[in-house]
Amino acid sequence: MSLSVVTLSDRPDLLTTVATWIYEQWWRHLPEHSPETLADMLSERRASDHIYESFVALLDSVPVGTATVLDHDIDTERRPDLTPWLAAVYVTPGARRKGIGEQLVSKATAFARSKGLDTMYLWTTDQRDWYERLGWQFLEQFEKNGALVSFLKFDKAPHK
Repeated sequence: MSLSVVTLSDRPDLLTTVATWIYEQWWRHLPEHSPETLADMLSERRASDHIYESFVALLDSVPVGTATVLDHDIDTERRPDLTPWLAAVYVTPGARRKGIGEQLVSKATAFARSKGLDTMYLWTTDQRDWYERLGWQFLEQFEKNGALVSFLKFDKAPHK
């Protein structure tokens, strides 16, 4: 099996796939959104001057996962000074536990470093342990939309 990670900028044909994954995983409870509106948001983000890149994992040329780096991924009132963020890390169920998520996170952190950004942030409701194994440091927990959220940061290279 051959794994590669490409950018969504280089493979815009994968936009609908990525938008559908993100919508189904995190946004489907928001009635004002759809996979199409999410695809539009991703396209607008890509065309802006914001910090942004989405990565797509291909296993034998088949898309199986994604991760995104963006300038803000949480209510800007809560953490307006923190940037960039790792967001929307997703691997299809059949491709999990093969190191694909770790490769996506590695590409995302390398991208941020290439922009001169040594610290990244993320929030998760259920993957704190996994991110800590990858070298992310737990900062705090807080409630967001009725869920307990873990807030983590990553400095320079992972501490494995």
